[in-house]
Amino acid sequence: MDKLLSIYVSSFDDYADIWKPFFTRFFKYWPDCPYPVHLGAVRKSYDDARVQALHSEDHKNWSSRALTHLQQLDSKYVLMMLEDYMLDRVVENGEIEKIVTLMEIYDLHAVRLYPEPRPAIAMPGVPTLGFQGLGQLNRTSTHATIWRRQSLIELIRPGESLWEFEINASIRSNRFPGGICGCWKPALHYVMAIGKGRWFRRALRSLARDDIHPDLSVRRVQTHGEEFFACMESIAGAVVRAFLPLRGRQRLQKKINPGAYRH
Repeated sequence: MDKLLSIYVSSFDDYADIWKPFFTRFFKYWPDCPYPVHLGAVRKSYDDARVQALHSEDHKNWSSRALTHLQQLDSKYVLMMLEDYMLDRVVENGEIEKIVTLMEIYDLHAVRLYPEPRPAIAMPGVPTLGFQGLGQLNRTSTHATIWRRQSLIELIRPGESLWEFEINASIRSNRFPGGICGCWKPALHYVMAIGKGRWFRRALRSLARDDIHPDLSVRRVQTHGEEFFACMESIAGAVVRAFLPLRGRQRLQKKINPGAYRH
């Protein structure tokens, strides 16, 4: 199984201050991780024998770096995470192994491990997984996902930002009509720590419970006002998704950001 799957933590040298909190949490909650762990960076490395650095001279955008990193791996599947996903519950190896086995049996391209959004269609005979429907918002995303490595490479286009990838790859994934799935319940539990380059206050509270205290002189913390407005923005987004049909959301997005979609 360890030859089938590797862990890819997608990052960037400017986020090196986050690596210690991330990997402290990672190995606390996944101490017996049987898979090789890789950190995607530009030139820097993390000083831990358990973490192998993947380097990329192309530092201009996320997608170009990710392609370079992924092409250095040789596992069939890759669990891709971002560097600000701070694990906060013990990871069960058996659960990860079952998902990879199901991907082999049903020839799946991706299984999202965090249900945001939840699957749209139940998967017959497999109560733990469901299909992400065609046209579903964020059908693919950068939430922790086990990907067939080659399929992920096919969905990435050089020059795109992380945000552009999330939008455009959801459209491109239509070439895999039945192979994009997700878990109904989290297989990985984590706290998202960074937004707009700033520490989320709730993430710092979570890290403090494990006596992890990042260097706040390097990266500032969101204000209480920013925390409140981010919460309101999240609620408003959930309301829009719940009541505005997909076609309406597409029209709204086109007005807000015309020409954003790249196939």
